[in-house]
Amino acid sequence: MWLLNVFLISVCILPNTAVKNYYSFEGREGTSASLNCDGEAEYPGNPYIVIDEVKYTLESFNDCLHNYTYGVKNKCDNETTCDFTISNELVGSSCGTGGNAWLTIRYHCVRDGGWTTWSSWGGCSRNCGGGYQTRTRTCTYPTPNDFSKNLVCMDGNVNQIERCNYGTCLCKYTCILELHTEKCTSLS
Repeated sequence: MWLLNVFLISVCILPNTAVKNYYSFEGREGTSASLNCDGEAEYPGNPYIVIDEVKYTLESFNDCLHNYTYGVKNKCDNETTCDFTISNELVGSSCGTGGNAWLTIRYHCVRDGGWTTWSSWGGCSRNCGGGYQTRTRTCTYPTPNDFSKNLVCMDGNVNQIERCNYGTCLCKYTCILELHTEKCTSLS
């Protein structure tokens, strides 16, 4: 038991080596913008966009800088794809004038996990007199990415257990239950 506790502790303190994917888009005022989570698409998941940063500037960079996320964020957050024409109205700025403003967006995609199908039932713990069998599933269809809070699988069960072989034992043995296994000894 001590070895198991040591292993669990060492797993908890290992650094997270997973890489979080951020995406970016750049475009000029009056052109079309298209944001998507195609890089995260994995059946049957529906990854969705979360806007992290918006910069809207004039080419000279000294005349106007606007970095509020609300216009683009309201339009694109929680969407799988987001297409729009870059404009002052959408961004909520007065920086753009006749196609001279430049939009830069940084965003990430959230891909929540989903349950696999249940495995086949395992063997019964007893041949007769009532035993148990188990089957399992994992939250890897699809695998959640690093941005997911994995709410889809939060309340589900990983294991299912059911009774099996609960009929009367018909043998010339006396059977006793010993640590969930049947131990039989001859009556003669």
